[in-house]
Amino acid sequence: MAIDFSQIVECAGSRCRKIVPAPERNIVGCDDLRPELSHFASDCLYSGPVSRLPKGLEHISDGNFMLLADEALPQVLLASHSCNLLVMETKADYDACIENIKRVFDIQIRVNNFSYGILNMCHENRGVQEMLNAAYQAIGNPIMLVDASLFLMKHAGMETVRNEEQIDFTLTHGLLPEVYLNTIMAEEERHSHGGENELIVWESTFFQHRMVAGRILKNGRLIGYLKVLEYNRPITRLEEYYISILCKFFSITLDEFYGADPTGNPMVESFLNGLLEQKITDADVIQSRAERIDLELYDTKYVITAEFVEKYRNTDRLYLLKKQLKNHLNRSTVVVYQDTVVALYDVKNMDALSPDSIKSLSAVLEANGCRAAVSMPFHRLGDFYKSYVQTRSCLLTAQKLGRTETVVRYEDFIVEHMFLHFSDVFDLNDLVHPSVKLLLRHDKEKNTDFTETLFCYVRHKNDITAAAKALNVHYNTLKYRINRIVELTGVDFDDEMTAFQLIISDKILGLVRSELDGGAGE
Repeated sequence: MAIDFSQIVECAGSRCRKIVPAPERNIVGCDDLRPELSHFASDCLYSGPVSRLPKGLEHISDGNFMLLADEALPQVLLASHSCNLLVMETKADYDACIENIKRVFDIQIRVNNFSYGILNMCHENRGVQEMLNAAYQAIGNPIMLVDASLFLMKHAGMETVRNEEQIDFTLTHGLLPEVYLNTIMAEEERHSHGGENELIVWESTFFQHRMVAGRILKNGRLIGYLKVLEYNRPITRLEEYYISILCKFFSITLDEFYGADPTGNPMVESFLNGLLEQKITDADVIQSRAERIDLELYDTKYVITAEFVEKYRNTDRLYLLKKQLKNHLNRSTVVVYQDTVVALYDVKNMDALSPDSIKSLSAVLEANGCRAAVSMPFHRLGDFYKSYVQTRSCLLTAQKLGRTETVVRYEDFIVEHMFLHFSDVFDLNDLVHPSVKLLLRHDKEKNTDFTETLFCYVRHKNDITAAAKALNVHYNTLKYRINRIVELTGVDFDDEMTAFQLIISDKILGLVRSELDGGAGE
């Protein structure tokens, strides 16, 4: 517990004589003047009448005194160039200053106890919500924790607020309303208390009640706000200290949002995370917020989502991968989200994701033991979340198909993804053309390969020459097989619907071949 001497000077007010060569000196306690004292500690405030100063002292250095002038000051004090000295002319002023100093030390004791309690919660790995609940009990007013883009992360006591339309909107939608963004910079009024509460910002006109916003900074960058609504009782200087302390703890506790990446733009990253969590879905609001944080993007956009091949959580590796992708893609729009690294990759034209660029991206991913999926191109920022879902579905589909490419593209898996999604509610076997089922059974019983012959022929648009080359067989051999297939199944290759059903059957068989083989004889 310590205060500096400048705070004691504030307690003394204007009606005293001041000699303060060291206002920044820390004071940890107080003591009464006694004639028998022979030494004065530099971190203690000594108070009492001048008449109680020890007699015969030849030198005093680094002392701190608050004196009632009941007699003339000794020359030894006046001659010192290192003693802090406050001299009161009246007993009333002296007593008032003593009471003020007691209050300052009482605040400091409470602040220290509060800090120690929050520190213990961190040590016990307690969550952010528990810290907010403890702060709500100490501060006595509702609290919101929002990130740099003003998305609501956690809150305590806000559900008790009544007749605050903007609070209701925030709790319902998970973000502060758009009109708030128009006022926050104009309305803030900074208050400083000896440098201690520089994090504190007062906001007074937007809500019906005043609000204090504590800025949460990491590496000198804003990553969020701790907002306290002055709803139940006035916010005192003590509560401002509590808020300031919480901001410093949260700058550590919220580390998982930004990791150890001091080069990131917290406002952009929190905005993108908010989109991924669907905290904003309105396209116009999304565009408006992007403009407010100066997020300028090319018209064509992709989402690239990277994940580790081995499924385990390793935060350090995730943030290392994030940095490498930011450097490789030369984009700041890269975030960590749900154990993946998600990049919003904007390009001037769709040729930017050429085979060569995919190859170089694959090299970065392979070096980290990762794979990635690329979404379809999109233009509206509001489609960011939908495109992210595409990439997650693409990764899952590629895994189910046993594909081993490091980078896969959703456009290559649209049909497979559709069938896998359909399989959750329907048996895919029912979509396989009867001719294919018959050939599967025939291949199994006669050890032939008519099913693959059929599919290869359809893939090459009924071109016998191209299909024979792909199968590495003679033209006449393939022609004989096609004729046998027609004899066995009666399939009409010239019918468009039949051809479409055969293509679907080919896709489904690639997804669930083992299941269909097992049920081919049914």
